[in-house]
Amino acid sequence: MLQRRAARETALKCLYQMEVGGISAEEAMENLGVRDPYVTRLLTKITERREELDERIRPLLKGWKLERLTYLDRAILRIGTYEILFEEEVPDAVAIDEAVELTKKYSDDRSRPFINGILSQLMKEKK
Repeated sequence: MLQRRAARETALKCLYQMEVGGISAEEAMENLGVRDPYVTRLLTKITERREELDERIRPLLKGWKLERLTYLDRAILRIGTYEILFEEEVPDAVAIDEAVELTKKYSDDRSRPFINGILSQLMKEKK
């Protein structure tokens, strides 16, 4: 079983494959040899709730369209949004910190404060 940080990173890679390649979650997990329960749960739930997650993200973008964001930034926002809204055992601040760490590793420097701000606003609205 992967640690949560590694599971999120693997889920990000799978979401990217799904978006770019138009493949299913199962195919993406198979491509990466994934057998982790948290990765499976993230991918299943994010896929099932994608429209709902995107509708929660869109109003927070302030002058941006979700479709204009990079595939990776969209995937990171979906993971963070899902964890903030639906993963009770993941504290909101941890979900945000983990999303920022993924952004540091896989996106550019301008995305880090952008993603942090969107997820922080979502956390405030949730409360």
